[in-house]
Amino acid sequence: MKLNNKILILWMLYFFCWPIEAQQKDISYYCALDFTLKGKAKEINSEPYARIDATFVKRLPVKVQELAGNTSGLNLEFQTNSRKIYLKWKLDKYRVLGNMTPLAVNGFDLYCQTAGNWQYMASAVASSSENELELIRNMDGKNRIYKLYFPLYSGVQELEIGVENIASIKPVPRTKQPRVVIYGSSITQGASASRPGMTFTSIISRKLDVEIFNLGFSGSGKMEAEMAHILGQIAADVFILDCVPNISPQQIERRAIPFVTILREYRPDVPILMIESIFRETGHWDKKIGKRVHAQIQAFSEAFLKLKNRGEQKLFYLEGDNLIGEDHEATTDGVHLSDLGNHRMAIILEKKLQQILKLENK
Repeated sequence: MKLNNKILILWMLYFFCWPIEAQQKDISYYCALDFTLKGKAKEINSEPYARIDATFVKRLPVKVQELAGNTSGLNLEFQTNSRKIYLKWKLDKYRVLGNMTPLAVNGFDLYCQTAGNWQYMASAVASSSENELELIRNMDGKNRIYKLYFPLYSGVQELEIGVENIASIKPVPRTKQPRVVIYGSSITQGASASRPGMTFTSIISRKLDVEIFNLGFSGSGKMEAEMAHILGQIAADVFILDCVPNISPQQIERRAIPFVTILREYRPDVPILMIESIFRETGHWDKKIGKRVHAQIQAFSEAFLKLKNRGEQKLFYLEGDNLIGEDHEATTDGVHLSDLGNHRMAIILEKKLQQILKLENK
């Protein structure tokens, strides 16, 4: 009986593993660095997949240094006629976060360009720090442009794209796109979208055809002067400051005006958009939280008015009242945005960016 069980197990392993191995024999892998990486500001980054070089953030808090290696906002464009696409990647660490899906934290989203728009195709869900899987199969073999969104809360050390041996694959030529730099909190970084392509920043980038550089740092968007010097290095068409949730009212009073002043020294003519915090759902009931959020918003608003009164030009402000709707159903945990919240915020912010950049809606 024991021998029969062993034979059965061996047969099952052969049966289930053979098709995958056979499929992979006709697949060739290519380093992702050979293709078109977007969302990475070369002015502050020479590392393959980090958002900011370690040398730039060494004077910032340790938490910021750690989060700078997360790949939120990075996306890869490539063109291929392969009928199937594989993905092989290595994370710095497989992470588990209580208010986010494993896919959003550690996985990838694949989109395809069709009729001038980006359409979701498939997702790659990580099971460990090293992964290999088939993203899509049985396609028609037409030459298409693809966009691959990176994990929101992990670092990527290695990434390879697998296509059929007989297929071609090449980078997508870069086009002139407005460059939008957004600096902020965990909400900006992507908490708690269900997958990488569903953050409000990614939605906006697809809708408006802009390149967005996501510099959201979970719990750590605190407007340090050093961060203003870092942002100033980037040749942006607009800067967005979405840091109110992480910073105390007293810190806002001390830091907001100097932060904008430093940024202006580098980029005197670039528009700056200051965004209020959404109101935390628990703040409707927890009076201490509610009082703090109101104080944060008031301090931020007063800083904006002082900057305008001193003659600051191309400075814009977006109130937080209707950013995610009024039905109290747009968060995952009362603070971080669900897909619904991200979608709603994208709509509001898209309109504001259109006004600032004078973009036509697609």
